[in-house]
Amino acid sequence: MSTPSERTEHVSRLEQVAHPSKRAFGEIIWRVLEMGALTLPNQLTPRTRKRFFDFMHLVGICIGCERCSVEFTKRIEHTNLSELHTRGDVLKWIFDAQRAVRERSGRCTESHADHYQKLAALGTSLPERETDGKVRTIVTSPPFNESVPLSESHMQIREPARSVSGPFFWAFFYLMSLMAPDELSESERQTYGDMFQATARYMPGKASREAALNMFKRNPVTNAATRGALLLYFNERRNDINRKLGKPTSSVEQFVEYLERLAKGDTDVQRAAAWMMNCANRAKNTMDPLTSAFKSTHRKPFSRGAAKTDERSVMKKKTPTWLIVTLSILAALVLTALIACVVVLLRPKPETKD
Repeated sequence: MSTPSERTEHVSRLEQVAHPSKRAFGEIIWRVLEMGALTLPNQLTPRTRKRFFDFMHLVGICIGCERCSVEFTKRIEHTNLSELHTRGDVLKWIFDAQRAVRERSGRCTESHADHYQKLAALGTSLPERETDGKVRTIVTSPPFNESVPLSESHMQIREPARSVSGPFFWAFFYLMSLMAPDELSESERQTYGDMFQATARYMPGKASREAALNMFKRNPVTNAATRGALLLYFNERRNDINRKLGKPTSSVEQFVEYLERLAKGDTDVQRAAAWMMNCANRAKNTMDPLTSAFKSTHRKPFSRGAAKTDERSVMKKKTPTWLIVTLSILAALVLTALIACVVVLLRPKPETKD
């Protein structure tokens, strides 16, 4: 545990990290909203629908770009929620909102097929590398069908795996903290606390949701009165989780180094998020750019060289459990047979009478 003086020093050091650029936080926020929507049931009740849009409204309030915040929250406030009946309708709403932002800024927009393929990639398990070095992906969602309306096709996409969504949600927590005011008023602390807890409710995977909600319950994020204290809070919580999982923890200096790259958009998970929105990647059915992001961020989140993995361990194929059991039984039978043969050979021969 850090002493009060050490904590004050850590908070001061974290407050020196620059606020993130739009390029750094934009795609991460969109990916988190999309993954959150993928956790919704196919058919929405009025309460479920309102709760999710309240979550997005809180995210909009906390975005560290005044113009972005005003336009996004205004779009939510002018939406007739009664017209949104399914999870697919919500995902299409997010698609339309994102497309409007990209058109206004003169950036390339994605087609319905691109958007579907991107979400299907989020619903994909971690790629498995075979012994020949090729990546085999397990896509759990059916291929895009142009004859099916976008809101209906989106209902076929599976919820992302925890190994895929985790890096994006941690990056989201850090970026939203980086965009917080240097000093938080009582009402701002409550708003940020509500936003983080609402985010936890839409994390893919029941275990992840419960763990995140328990984390905020045991250690209220509203106790953080400054931007630096908010960042230190998430570093300490991430370290607590990593200790339980037997994973490496990060010192404050390592965390600062990671945050500085995060603020510039120079991390694996941000490159993966941007890659998924790059129009030059249309029709590409490969998860290679996501592999290093998911594996490096999930296992060694603050190490610059974390994406480098041991080639021998990556290419080594796991032996199936049934094969291990079968070989063990065969080995035991062979050993028993050998022992029986030795006993027979060493047994003294009975004397015969002449």
